Amino acid sequence: MTTTQSRDHLPYPLRIACRNLPPTMKRSLRRAQDISLLLTRSYRGLIRALNWWDAIDEHFYLGGALMFDDIERLQQQGVEAVVNLCAERKDDEQRLAKAKMVYLWLPVLDMCAPSFEQIEEGMSWIQHQLECNHVIYVHCAAGVGRSATLLACWYIYHRRLSTMDALHRIKSRHPQMSLTRLQLHRLNAFAQSLQTPSVKKPQI
Repeated sequence: MTTTQSRDHLPYPLRIACRNLPPTMKRSLRRAQDISLLLTRSYRGLIRALNWWDAIDEHFYLGGALMFDDIERLQQQGVEAVVNLCAERKDDEQRLAKAKMVYLWLPVLDMCAPSFEQIEEGMSWIQHQLECNHVIYVHCAAGVGRSATLLACWYIYHRRLSTMDALHRIKSRHPQMSLTRLQLHRLNAFAQSLQTPSVKKPQI
């Protein structure tokens, strides 16, 4: 059965702006993004010979937005849980429910980093899924920044890896990973918070 935690972490002005968009404009924006993602996916696959998603280890797959038959193909790989960090598009919850995949949506703006609250929520959710022996698909729009940031936090906290070791581990399996300065800053701040007694540590 699919469960969804949909706390709205978007800035208040952006939430209001998105809610007030005419339906036709929302559909147009969605179509434009679909085309952009399709071009990005085609470029990676045909030109750079890169996968849209990759297995990072026995517990995690990392990649871009769910498209085409990705849900069915990931299901064949044993994936039973999906966490989406893409603020601009939710996944098809009906299809996920049909595939019996547990779902979490942590909306983060493109090029931005998940908040400490989202990192805490995401890792608590991931921990629960692993306790249920679920393989997890972590994704954002293109699978290069937001999703990789959350997964790197997992390795830093639960595997006690350094920031660079966590990123190297992910990039060795998913070469297109590329964090923005803001995402790298958040990752370093998170790692530092685990080592500095004066900084409140996440309750995970």
